Amino acid sequence: MPYNLLILPLLGGYWLMKMSYRFRFIHQQLDRTHLLIWSSIAGFLLLFAARAIVTVMVWLFPEIAAHIKANWLSMEYLCTGQLAFLLGPISALWLNIYDD
Repeated sequence: MPYNLLILPLLGGYWLMKMSYRFRFIHQQLDRTHLLIWSSIAGFLLLFAARAIVTVMVWLFPEIAAHIKANWLSMEYLCTGQLAFLLGPISALWLNIYDD
């Protein structure tokens, strides 16, 4: 994965930490460096989940994956980064709904 796409999972991890009720108090008490570490850990987990989803989608739809790889060079990695970014707020909302 190109290194400039790793900022997207980091931002997704930050939004997960900021939006989730479970992590809100932790987010407010952390200083800058610890917030960066917690956000990068959450972003790594989001990246792992996004990569698993993209791998399953490539496995289920190989003709679409071949078309994407033929026309766009690193589109698969870009989709993984964007999905990891989107999974942050989505998982925060999901945790807020089911966190009782």
